[in-house]
Amino acid sequence: MVQFSKRLTSRGVKVTLITIDYVSKNMPKESDSVKIESIPHDESPPQDVDKALEWFFALISKNLGAIVEKLSDSECPVKVLVFYSIVTWAIDLAHKLGLKRAAFITQSCSLSAIYYHMDPEKNQNINFKKADWLFFNTFDVLEKEVVDWLRVQYPIKTIGPTIPSMYLDERLKEDKEYGLSLLNPNGETCMNFTHCGWNSTLEALCLGVPMVAMPQWSDQPINAKFISDVWQTGIRIKAGEDGVVNRDEIASSIREVTVEENGVMFKDNAIKLKQSAKEAVDEGGSSDKNIEEFFQTCKALINSVVSCAMFVVLVVAPRAMFTALSREEEEDKAGVELALDRPNLVALV
Repeated sequence: MVQFSKRLTSRGVKVTLITIDYVSKNMPKESDSVKIESIPHDESPPQDVDKALEWFFALISKNLGAIVEKLSDSECPVKVLVFYSIVTWAIDLAHKLGLKRAAFITQSCSLSAIYYHMDPEKNQNINFKKADWLFFNTFDVLEKEVVDWLRVQYPIKTIGPTIPSMYLDERLKEDKEYGLSLLNPNGETCMNFTHCGWNSTLEALCLGVPMVAMPQWSDQPINAKFISDVWQTGIRIKAGEDGVVNRDEIASSIREVTVEENGVMFKDNAIKLKQSAKEAVDEGGSSDKNIEEFFQTCKALINSVVSCAMFVVLVVAPRAMFTALSREEEEDKAGVELALDRPNLVALV
């Protein structure tokens, strides 16, 4: 979300990120363009996932109205709430506050389409029926068939890939990082060994780096399928009959991607998608146009012709909270100091 925020602020939009103290303590300080509102609390989130979700909902519900009222007391009133798609209850909160609602979806369009066909009434699919916008961190060329199908039926906008501008179009001169070291794609034999989370997948594609995929759960098997069979930018490691991946299989997969004949094809395909990603976010590209259309729609909401069209309020996702909780659990087990190596991504997506 923070990378999307940077794209909005470059157009003159005022953006405020709403989070909680538990998360904000691991975040960088706010910049001149993106402000942070952190909600205080006396207790830490429960370790149990369901209880943590209830705790998070209660905290946001209690404080969101006052924050929106405070931010609205200016020449740029709050008009839109952008929220991580899993917190579907944010839709109703936004409606009560008279705000437009935009769901930010951090997984692929293809996975969302699968979820929707499995159970249209379940969980995140509520967004498809109630949200005013559905933002996907992807770009048109990457998932063209699915994007075209969804676009006919729902108000989707592809606004990705949301990685620092310096790795793509370089239009945002100060957007050089988001708290982690990206791959160095300069070497001829560079590759990415990945579990195929969507962020890591996009990062590798945007750098033109082939991948060795070893998915575990959630969206990772779907992403690995695209890597190996659709985009053909890498290979998926095969587990044995016992479900275990041995060192020989890993070594063989790495060799295939880096030194064998197929590796040339993987690299070429990755470079083509790297160029497509750059074109999507560059001026006049598909994602750039979608962000601009959203910006112009929001300006129209307040009949404003000034550059300061609105505040966009982004609600931090529970995922950030769970990431921090899981890291604390690891810290307790290992006896080491907690250190978030991806503070912006973990905290705000």
